[in-house]
Amino acid sequence: MSYSPPGHPLEVLQKLNLDEAFGPKDPRFVDTDAARGGVGTQRNLARKFGLDLELDLFFPTRKRHVLLFGPIGSGKSTELLRLDDTLRQGKRLLPILLNVRSEIDINNLQYADVLMAMAMAVVRELETQGLDIPAASSRRSNSGSPSRSARTTRSTS
Repeated sequence: MSYSPPGHPLEVLQKLNLDEAFGPKDPRFVDTDAARGGVGTQRNLARKFGLDLELDLFFPTRKRHVLLFGPIGSGKSTELLRLDDTLRQGKRLLPILLNVRSEIDINNLQYADVLMAMAMAVVRELETQGLDIPAASSRRSNSGSPSRSARTTRSTS
């Protein structure tokens, strides 16, 4: 069966699924950064998270949130999937994406539900990557603070 282009714009809209983000290798993805005046969108988004993609450096941000907003179908999730792919290629960070709408009831949203969904997403990603959390990392000492073996240290190099 050969392809024939739609005869009316509403035929295109009929086939669109605006809840589906394009993955980084999806043949339907069209890079429109230059046309939108957003050249360097991925680089700029990464910098909001404290990442310098060109120099492969990470400067963790403290108490900072990044709000990525726009109308349905404008490419928010697609941009995050592209950034996810870029970060996975670097192998220094493990991005974890959570589609809240598919995990919890957004019409009856409770803070604890969001936290649990985030924790489960982390566990699923760790399992997918074959990574284990050392038992000491999840134990608490009698004082309620993390045990000495569970504390992390920051390297200055």
